Amino acid sequence: MINPFRSAMPPLLLALALQVLPICGTTHAAENTADLIRQLTYQSQRPAKQAFLLGLSTCGDREDDRAIARALLANGASAVPDIEKALGSLSREGELSRFAPNAGLLIFVYSRLRGPAALPRLRAMMGNPRLRFLRAELDRSIAASLALTSYVSADRMPARVFHCGRSDEPRDALDLLILAWERHDRLWLDASLGPHGKAVLGMLTEGQDQGRRRARLWLGTTGGVVGVGYRLEMPGGWSQAEDLLSRPHPLGAGFPPSISLLAQFVNGAGGSCGDFQVKFQISSPDAGLAHLAVTVDNDDLGELLHLIEACASQTGSRR
Repeated sequence: MINPFRSAMPPLLLALALQVLPICGTTHAAENTADLIRQLTYQSQRPAKQAFLLGLSTCGDREDDRAIARALLANGASAVPDIEKALGSLSREGELSRFAPNAGLLIFVYSRLRGPAALPRLRAMMGNPRLRFLRAELDRSIAASLALTSYVSADRMPARVFHCGRSDEPRDALDLLILAWERHDRLWLDASLGPHGKAVLGMLTEGQDQGRRRARLWLGTTGGVVGVGYRLEMPGGWSQAEDLLSRPHPLGAGFPPSISLLAQFVNGAGGSCGDFQVKFQISSPDAGLAHLAVTVDNDDLGELLHLIEACASQTGSRR
């Protein structure tokens, strides 16, 4: 898994460490939203989580945290004012450390309660450098708010992600391709591609330096923060946003070695950018230990990259 602490500010390190390892026992739901928020962010009498050496990660069970977050979600619209107050505190200097533990779950609950109306606040939080450690959770929350399969902001660092409770899925390959393209990262772009995709990319960039490649393939300007979302048209778990409130479970067993899925792309404001048939190559799950077990393998890769760039460059995706 990606280490979520690498870019956090030093005063926050201990607070962020507390959100990783689970505690023992069952947490009882509080009677009101404010109490639930205090429990979720460890500001109540709830026993503190055990700290651990920074830089390590764990797939430990977080069912106690998810249970509190689900109780918060069950309070419905009446929970929104208290959550917005907590998110406001999270964004203010001096109060961040109080709400840092499980802030990602709190943001995700807010996205589920508010739907598309959550987007302005989520994008504002995305632009706050103090909340850089929440980039992945903010992306997932934006995807949930817009009923997307995934959302990928250019602020995230490309990396090989090992998921708890599931193997690689098409979203993982397309996420990495989008992120690498947003960041002009050829190494990770190659990592997201299957053999056909790599061959096409090689032909597109053959004999060109980086500047000429960008002139030919990158249609927009490179400044600012961009983001691209998409929805995969397919029944079942592969098409749905990752649910941070449920225990992860394996998906996708029994699919053929290759599959073609229609992806509906949106910009950062949720506006439609167009559709594209994305071809995925699916290899043995064991391959995921060294590289993605699912890769993008389009023969028309150039057109796909053009669409992603056009989507990222639209006004709604920039801040």
